[in-house]
Amino acid sequence: MTAAKAGQVQWEVAGGVDHNYEKPEMDKATRELARPAHRLPYHGIKGRRSTANAMRFHAKHVSAAKAGGYCQVMFEAEDPGDGATDPPPGLVSPYLLIQRRFESPDGGCCYVETHDRGYIGHWRLRLIDFSSTYLAVEIERKSDTHVEVSYALNTAEFKKVRRIVSIIFGQQE
Repeated sequence: MTAAKAGQVQWEVAGGVDHNYEKPEMDKATRELARPAHRLPYHGIKGRRSTANAMRFHAKHVSAAKAGGYCQVMFEAEDPGDGATDPPPGLVSPYLLIQRRFESPDGGCCYVETHDRGYIGHWRLRLIDFSSTYLAVEIERKSDTHVEVSYALNTAEFKKVRRIVSIIFGQQE
C-alpha cells in the first residue's frame, strides 16, 4: 500500500489497483450504526478492522431496496447499467447480496449471496464497519467469516443505503 494524501484512506483491490477515497465524516446515526459489536485487529487500512481471510472486492454499483416484508442491499463489481455483456461461462463478477425478511420470525438471520458459493446461505450477521466508502460484516460461523466491500457513494445514495442497512441490522424498523 502506498501513502495516501492526508484525510484519505487507500484501498487495494484485485489486480493491484488502488482507489483513494476521502475519509468520511460520520454523523451520530452512522457512528451508532457502525459501532462494533467487538474489536477485530487492524490490518491494511489505517482505521479499518480487517482480517487476512476476508472476502474483499470493490463495488462499482450499490443498490438498496425495501418491498413488502423484505429489505436488501446489493454490491456489484460491475454496474449492470453499463451495457456490459454477460461474463463468459464459469466467470462471475464479484457481488454481495444481503436480504432480510420481516414477514415471519427469522431469528435475526439474513440471506447472503455472493459470487463465492462458500458464502451463500442464511446466517446471523454482525455489522463491523459501515460508511459511504466501506462495508464490513462478520458472519457468525466457523470459517469464511468476513466480507469487506469498498465503494464510493455520494451523500444522497449513502442516506438511502444507510436506511436499509440500519433496518437489516436491526437498528431501525
